[in-house]
Amino acid sequence: MKKVKNLFATCLVFSSLVGCGGNVIADEGLAKLSAIELATLYCAAMKDTNLEQLKVLVGNEKDWNEFRSIYFANDKEIAKHKAKAEKYNCEVVQAKESKKHTKIYFKKFKNVYVYKENGINTLKLI
Repeated sequence: MKKVKNLFATCLVFSSLVGCGGNVIADEGLAKLSAIELATLYCAAMKDTNLEQLKVLVGNEKDWNEFRSIYFANDKEIAKHKAKAEKYNCEVVQAKESKKHTKIYFKKFKNVYVYKENGINTLKLI
């Protein structure tokens, strides 16, 4: 029963963050997200290889170009990423807060750090 509740909660978070049809959240929407919501959105975008959403999360064009060259440089790299991404599980296992950041641990995804800058949660992906 606990697994069903966790799955349901995860689905609710994804649907509220990503929206129907994979709509991209505007920058203003990102500013309102908690550290866990922002990290979960990043995990979901990586799992779905949603390049539009990832571009919004990265923020600026220079960082996006660098991020894309690391993870999605060409069709071969994208295909390799998609194969790995099938195994991602964006269920949050734990979150630890410190003075500088919140570290989010996922079931089957890398740990994500969310920093607080000027009162806004921020991902530092580059």
